[in-house]
Amino acid sequence: RFVFDISGSMYRFNGEDSRLDRTLEAATMFMEALQGFEHKIVYSMVGHSGDSPEIELVDYARPPTNKKERFKVLQTMFAHAQYCSSGDETLAGARAAIDEVGAAEADEHLAIVVSDANLRRYGIKVDDVNQVLTVSIHPLTHGLSFAHSLSGAGRAHAGARRECGRRQLASCP
Repeated sequence: RFVFDISGSMYRFNGEDSRLDRTLEAATMFMEALQGFEHKIVYSMVGHSGDSPEIELVDYARPPTNKKERFKVLQTMFAHAQYCSSGDETLAGARAAIDEVGAAEADEHLAIVVSDANLRRYGIKVDDVNQVLTVSIHPLTHGLSFAHSLSGAGRAHAGARRECGRRQLASCP
């Protein structure tokens, strides 16, 4: 399961560091890479924002099969980020994904959480993120943060990286 941050800060700070653009590019890459493997790999995509920890984007049973359907997913992500309520549901979205993926019957389990890691603004501690991402080895969970390396997200991620090898930061100079 892919969990994408489609919160207002993704839209708000996109002009500074392209975090929403890069999130949409990552979503495109995942959807295109998995196309044709539906018989082997089952996946879903959800978003999280101040509105909800789980906003369905791609259902397990109905992955996008062509460019038009993938584009509709991206349009939904962009529009939601533009008009949603402020707030951060990163932890709740990650927990829900881990619980759902871990309970599914499968050979392998993976949850990928993509966020701008705007943690400090909402009082979320790096230790809280690390605890959620490392609560279980089943499913394997990774966090990916898109933000400016000098931003609060970049500083928060730097602390997380020391603590947890399951987080990566994609930053712009």
